[in-house]
Amino acid sequence: MITDPVELVALSIWMLATLSTCVYSLNYYLLFWLNRKRITVSPDNLNVELPTVSIHIPVYNEAEVIEETLEACLNLDYPKHLLEIVVVDDSTDETTEKVKEYVKRYPSLIKLIHRDGRYGYKAGALQEALENSKGEFILVLDAGSIPSRGFLKKAVKHFYRDEKIAFVQGRLKYKNDSESWITKAVSIIYEFYRVFTQSSLYKGGLFVASVGNAVVYRRSALEAVGGWNWDTLAEDLDVSYRLQIGGWIGVFAEDAVCRDDVPSSLQVFRTQYNRHIKGPIQNFKKHIVPLLSNPKITVFKKVEAILQLSAPLAFLVGQVSLLTGVLFYLLAPPEDVMYLWRSPVGAFLSIFFTLSFIAPFVVYIRILKIDRLNKLRYLAAVAFILTDYLLMGTKSIVELLFKRKNVWIRTAKAAKSQESKRSSSLIEKHYSETFLRVFSSLTMLALILVIAEKGLIAYSLGFLLPPLCWLTSTIIEQT
Repeated sequence: MITDPVELVALSIWMLATLSTCVYSLNYYLLFWLNRKRITVSPDNLNVELPTVSIHIPVYNEAEVIEETLEACLNLDYPKHLLEIVVVDDSTDETTEKVKEYVKRYPSLIKLIHRDGRYGYKAGALQEALENSKGEFILVLDAGSIPSRGFLKKAVKHFYRDEKIAFVQGRLKYKNDSESWITKAVSIIYEFYRVFTQSSLYKGGLFVASVGNAVVYRRSALEAVGGWNWDTLAEDLDVSYRLQIGGWIGVFAEDAVCRDDVPSSLQVFRTQYNRHIKGPIQNFKKHIVPLLSNPKITVFKKVEAILQLSAPLAFLVGQVSLLTGVLFYLLAPPEDVMYLWRSPVGAFLSIFFTLSFIAPFVVYIRILKIDRLNKLRYLAAVAFILTDYLLMGTKSIVELLFKRKNVWIRTAKAAKSQESKRSSSLIEKHYSETFLRVFSSLTMLALILVIAEKGLIAYSLGFLLPPLCWLTSTIIEQT
């Protein structure tokens, strides 16, 4: 029996942190179950008068990709007299001139707003577009995105089902997902959050998050909640929660498809993922009180919304679990460790932890639709990236907690462009992160060797995966 006070403290913190992390993992089973539900979709040929739509495209040095997005907008199967395209341009490169050429060719259709400063970053640009457009509905697109020809009609039809529908999030697919193992793994990770999770939440009647691209908003709803805010790094998540807390409804439209790019390197992905970690936590702090205090929102909706917004905390709690687990193994005599895992409590925890561990893989196997063994390598790539970000995610949250200034950094989409090269160069020079990876890895490996000397190597093998991933990631980023 474990009686030493220090061992008990280490064990208690380890178990509490691990159980907290498991709550997020076990939630995957709920999402998996909700995702199996079917929703009747309205027919495309609704006998309604089509509304006016403004397409808002915020850009910053997107010369390599802006033209394909404008061409896709011009190619939409939607009456041109009901469309307007508003490009809000903060660029310092040739993007501005390229957009001006399109304005000359389509003066009645395309409007260019050039800003000398990047006030409010993307959210500021979208607010500028909102104040300088007239469409009843607003489609937000990122530069480089290519909506399908029928995208608008498929998205707009949903608004006629209920006047309280505030936004319709389209489905994103990826143009470069087969470029490398990195783009394939990243596209699967994005598919999990942007498609599987949002589809599950929508089917369950829960809060849906817009992802800031390929999403159509009802203008009156946006204006009712005060438009766009830029007090968080995730303006899309912020506006979707303000709308739904205010009684509006969000929809995920799987049939409205838009193609986009995913980051093609771990460095660029890390920059984007940094926003995806900090943004939800900022929104958690911003919306937790109005969410919990709203009597019209059910307890089920509140709990799931809290889990979604606070999900990045699993990185920090997971890191605490990892460190306190190693600490317990270092402090406890071998007989105490074996007593723990051979006891009824240990057996229950083993089953609980195992179910939690495999939960993400159940979801990713569904996303991948694995029918051949060679697809399993993608699952391994996803596991590698997510394990690596156990450390980087913790770093992002610590930065946020200590109120380090958060700057909105553009995701480089066109690797050929000079701006993208400069962005990648800046991103790669995160020497502090390289040091953090190497130091954490070597420290963990040294501690594991100490545990092995106590004859507990079989119990500690699971601790090997994170430091090996961190070291491998460091090598990949330096080559």
